Amino acid sequence: MAWMRRYRLVLALAMLLTVGGVLVLNQCSVRSGGGEVTVGGERPDAAADGGAQPDRDANAGAEQETEDGEGDADAAGPGPADGGPGDGEPAPAPQDPPAEGPGAAPAGLTADQRGFVAALSDTSEVPAGTDPAAVLELGTEACDRLGYLGRHATEEETVAALRDGEIPQAAAAITHLCPEYGDLLDRAEEEEETADR
Repeated sequence: MAWMRRYRLVLALAMLLTVGGVLVLNQCSVRSGGGEVTVGGERPDAAADGGAQPDRDANAGAEQETEDGEGDADAAGPGPADGGPGDGEPAPAPQDPPAEGPGAAPAGLTADQRGFVAALSDTSEVPAGTDPAAVLELGTEACDRLGYLGRHATEEETVAALRDGEIPQAAAAITHLCPEYGDLLDRAEEEEETADR
C-alpha cells in the first residue's frame, strides 16, 4: 500500500507542475505583449471579422511598396488632383447590366443551369416572372432527392418514384443538372411506356 501512496503523490505533483507551467507561460505571454493566450491563436485585440490589425500592419504594406520604387504616387489612389471621386462629387454607383426579362437567368449560372431554368420557365407549373434562383432550387431539390434515394433505396424503388412522378421536375433536373441519373430516368420512361400499352 505504500507504493499506492507514492503513486498518488507523484501523480499529484506532476499535475501541479503542469498547471504551474501553463500559468507561467501564460503570464510570460501577457507581459511580452502577446495578450491572452486563446485557442486558435487569435489575438483578442483583432477585429471580430478577422480584419484590421494595428496601424503598424497598414504602414508595413506602404513601406514595402515604396522600397520597391512603386506605389509612391499611385498608392494614394484617385484623389482630387486626378479628377477622381475625391473632388467633391460622389463617385457614380456601378450599374448592373439590365436583365433580359422578369424571368431572366442570372449571369452566374452555368449553361446547364440556364437550360433547366429556361425549360421550366416555359411550363405552366412555373408562373411568369418567377425568380430563376427559385426555379433552380426545384432542380437541385430533385437531384438531392435522387441522391438520397440512390443511397437509401434500391434502384427499383428509385425508378418507381421517377415513374410515378413522386419527384417534381425530375426529368428536367436529370436532363440539365444531374445527368448521372439518366439511366434511371430511361428505365422509368420505358416502364411507363410498357404500362401504357
